Amino acid sequence: MLEPALSLLVDGRTVNEAVVIDSKGNMLCYPCLQTLVLKLNNIDLGLINKLVELNVLRICKSFLSLYLKKHSLAIIPLPSNKVLVLCINQEYEAERVASEYLGAIIKFLKLMPESSNNKTISSKYNYDVNNKLFNGVNSSIPFDKLNKLILGRIISAALVLTNLGEVLDRFGSIRLSKEVIKALVEFHNNIIKYLEYKIARIVNEKFNVILIPFGPQGEILVIAEVGKEVSTKIILRNIGIAYK
Repeated sequence: MLEPALSLLVDGRTVNEAVVIDSKGNMLCYPCLQTLVLKLNNIDLGLINKLVELNVLRICKSFLSLYLKKHSLAIIPLPSNKVLVLCINQEYEAERVASEYLGAIIKFLKLMPESSNNKTISSKYNYDVNNKLFNGVNSSIPFDKLNKLILGRIISAALVLTNLGEVLDRFGSIRLSKEVIKALVEFHNNIIKYLEYKIARIVNEKFNVILIPFGPQGEILVIAEVGKEVSTKIILRNIGIAYK
């Protein structure tokens, strides 16, 4: 159990708060800052467990980061259908902080190596298309900025979808199954109701995927594969979204 060690994860400078949430929505937090806990209470974090089942996230080996207005969240799946949420100071790169914490968490939990019988992500939904850039079907989406990410080789493949899952545009061949895409859209729709996030990023050993919402209520979602070496703050700057 990680819960007794939550205070050890919070230094008050890099990480301001740590929360463990189980599949029933029960929470244990430190130091229990009400704003974050109340927001998390409304979110269906069972969707994180769904991403674990689809092998997009792996227990104590990968995580999802959310960049909000004033801070970032790193969501790390734990054993027994629990998740750890770290509230990270926006001055720091959420992915770097979460990666460093993963090592400490694994040591604390004394996890055994996972079986080699891991699932692989299905390629049934791969898009093999010829277009080099986005076509700009919807004028409300800054396709020029997204195309800048393509030309800079930051994005290797991407889909532009409505919040209903309808594909508006696409680039390259994305390595995510139809089921995974559906789960990511579902996660986006749930999160955007309660947290106005600027960008989400899934860090997996095999790939990095970003989610970028557009529109007043996140009506449009871009799901893209990006290079592991590219920082999230660079992506935000390239699409004209301010972040400290």
